[in-house]
Amino acid sequence: MSWNDDISYAFTLHKFVALPIGVWPLQKYDIFSRMRSVVCGLSLSAMMIVLILEVTCGDNSMYTKLDAIMLLTCNLVSVLKLLFYHLYADNLIHNFSSAVDDYLAIDTEKKRAIMRRHAFLGKIICYNVVFPAYVASTIFMIMPLITSNESAQVNISIKNPAENLAFPMMWTLRDFHISQNSYIWISIVQYILLMLNSSCNCGNDSLFLAIMLHVCGQIELLKIDFSKFGVTSKNLNKDFSMLISRHCYLMNNAELLIEVISVVLLVQILISCLLICFIGKYLQNIILIERVIQDYILYCNYIKIRSYV
Repeated sequence: MSWNDDISYAFTLHKFVALPIGVWPLQKYDIFSRMRSVVCGLSLSAMMIVLILEVTCGDNSMYTKLDAIMLLTCNLVSVLKLLFYHLYADNLIHNFSSAVDDYLAIDTEKKRAIMRRHAFLGKIICYNVVFPAYVASTIFMIMPLITSNESAQVNISIKNPAENLAFPMMWTLRDFHISQNSYIWISIVQYILLMLNSSCNCGNDSLFLAIMLHVCGQIELLKIDFSKFGVTSKNLNKDFSMLISRHCYLMNNAELLIEVISVVLLVQILISCLLICFIGKYLQNIILIERVIQDYILYCNYIKIRSYV
């Protein structure tokens, strides 16, 4: 399928994000593309298992467990998006192939300007969603090194090196001796998993929003054609039939996109609501504990003062 400058402008950035994880709709769906998705899904699933063990069996602090729960929910949504993007790959292929045909059929500069504007919005969304996720993953990776004490930075073998990982693995690695080289390799693997999580979650979102914006651009072009109906038309019945057929075609494309994302969005909203409730309950307990501790300290100070008096 040949690409021109307009297609490259609209989809090249999204191709670089989606192709490594095997969900790029215009790729050749062979064993290699499916293996990329399977490896990503299994890697994120293994990360989910480790996080579940750390939350349920580990003795980490509540702040660390809260970070683990948020990573766990992100992994769950990422795996769901990978799964549904492959289950409904035909829907995405149909929409992206239609988008390529639309770009190849451009015959006026006005149409090119409208389609370029929507493609620009898709690229802006990608820049503002995917790359901040990569930056956040990098910061999440190096924060333990920044916040750890000086002795741990000089010699990782002091205490338990699992404490200084991006997401601690105190319970998982408690029976294993971790050398400095092992710590470095585990950190690299965790960083790769964080980047995969960002690509599978935010990258798939930007891919979906890009094609959705393209459909919106085609509907805007159709609206312009409807506004011109009867002005320059010679065969009204034929032109009106073509406009109706185009409208039905675009609505069918939108319904195909809804099939891809509807269940994922429902699960994502449900998880977000549960996570917000959990964080609120957790913060409420923390505030209560802090107040009890403050009252106890004040009481102890009061007893000391009375003893001196």
